[in-house]
Parts: sequence; structure tokens; C-alpha cells
Amino acid sequence: EENKKDELTYSVENIDLISSEQSFIATEDALVIYFQPYDIASYAEGFPTFVIPYEQIINLINIDSEFWKSFKK
Repeated sequence: EENKKDELTYSVENIDLISSEQSFIATEDALVIYFQPYDIASYAEGFPTFVIPYEQIINLINIDSEFWKSFKK
């Protein structure tokens, strides 16, 4: 929903395009899912990104994993 504020022309209805091989970045505060140009938008819009704060998906995260502990000390 927050990404709609940017007034870009890509659509969140294409959310079913997210797969287990989806490109993403794990930052200290959020999971950032991004698409390549032309995947869900025109080339001119660059890399459409969706920022998901960890607090919104904490119930899906294994907080006991070494990966999580590596940057959440």
C-alpha cells in the first residue's frame, strides 16, 4: 500500500509474480523486494521496489537463525 503513494504506474495486482527466486535485499530494518525493468513496469520506471519493514513480517522470520542474528545483535 505504501508504494502506491509514489504514483508510479506499476500495479500491486502483479504481486503473484513474486517467487522463491525473487530478487531482494535484506537491510537492517526491512526486506526490500525489487523487480527488473519490464517485469511489472516500463523501463523508464527503473527497478520497482517494495520495502517491507521487518516489524510487519516478524511472525514469518526465524529470529533464532544465524542469518537474523548476524545483523540483529
